[in-house]
Amino acid sequence: MGNAMNSLGPTYDDDDDVGIVDVENKCLVASYDSEEKKLNDRLKGKRAKGKGILDSMDDDIVSDSAKEGGGHNYFQAILTLCRSRPYTVGMTLIVALVFICGGKLFGKNDSDLDFSHVDNIQELELSLGKIHHWCINGDDSSCSCEDPLVPQSGSGREWHEKFNLNKHDAEDFAEQVSPGNQDMVILGDDVVAMMNAQITKDTTQKLKKQKIIRKFKSTFSRDDGGSMDAVPLGIEGDRATNVLWRIRNGELPDELRPKIFWVMIGLRDIRTTGCSSEVTSMSIIRLVEEIQIKRPGSKIVLNGIMPSAGKNGFAPQAWHTSMKVNVQLRKFSENHDNVFYFDLSKFFLEFNGKKAPTVSSELYDSDEMLNPAGFEFLYERIEKEALRLIVN
Repeated sequence: MGNAMNSLGPTYDDDDDVGIVDVENKCLVASYDSEEKKLNDRLKGKRAKGKGILDSMDDDIVSDSAKEGGGHNYFQAILTLCRSRPYTVGMTLIVALVFICGGKLFGKNDSDLDFSHVDNIQELELSLGKIHHWCINGDDSSCSCEDPLVPQSGSGREWHEKFNLNKHDAEDFAEQVSPGNQDMVILGDDVVAMMNAQITKDTTQKLKKQKIIRKFKSTFSRDDGGSMDAVPLGIEGDRATNVLWRIRNGELPDELRPKIFWVMIGLRDIRTTGCSSEVTSMSIIRLVEEIQIKRPGSKIVLNGIMPSAGKNGFAPQAWHTSMKVNVQLRKFSENHDNVFYFDLSKFFLEFNGKKAPTVSSELYDSDEMLNPAGFEFLYERIEKEALRLIVN
């Protein structure tokens, strides 16, 4: 079983509360667990109501054998009941339809597979055939999802150039930082790519990125005054299977043995490729299994998929799907040693009296990317949790 405090954040002081999506804020969509609990409570109420209707029927109308489903007697009882109590029959039929169709109407029969107790790659492979649907739209054909358990290289010369830069950064970090000070490797996609030196050609973005990189170094490099040493290894647009390929092909040299792997991945699986929450969860857990095989002594932090917005492509469904993945990651961490879940979602959301929250205009630069202030906030919180894990 996992550590009791595997979900990081709640151990902060009351005035610095960091954790999973704030269930106390009614404006924020509740976690999938809460949604399912509410659904079950509603259905239990309907079942109790239906049971009360049946139990109130006169014994002379529905005999004991009829209640037990006794063939001809049951049929006769129904006919008698229809003649004497049409209202009761109608209500009973409505309740029965809710029982039969409720799973489809409310999504109960389509709830995600539970990966919280998966302990190895073989168990993940056995789950492949049980996936309800591969795509975020609820089908298997509207997305471009591939096998979530198979490493996938990125495509194009630019991707491979960035991958080679990451390999170089990883090797440099391993050579220049003593083994005892190799505190953390941050693996991921766009957000992590903004932390390293892959500068864009646009002047405005270049200046922003330089500021983000300077702040990273001052936080995560002892040579620049930071409290610890860390290296970011990210590529824009990458999915979990791309990161899996990267660490199997050079981004994790033998000399690189950090105390912590901080994983920030999953958004592109959902927003770009259109993968379902099940497929995305499996892909991230597969990455965790690989890290555990290669570095069994390291701690792994699963950063919850961060909020995003937008109206194009798969974007409108992305945040709801991301929340479902985050619930899976939290459950997985609670059941596995040295795996931790970390989520700052509530701080990156803005509530304007709308039905659903939007990303913070103070911390986001676009529908899916943090601005320099957002990165500074993220760095401070990651640093605090990483130091806690290193000490403990």
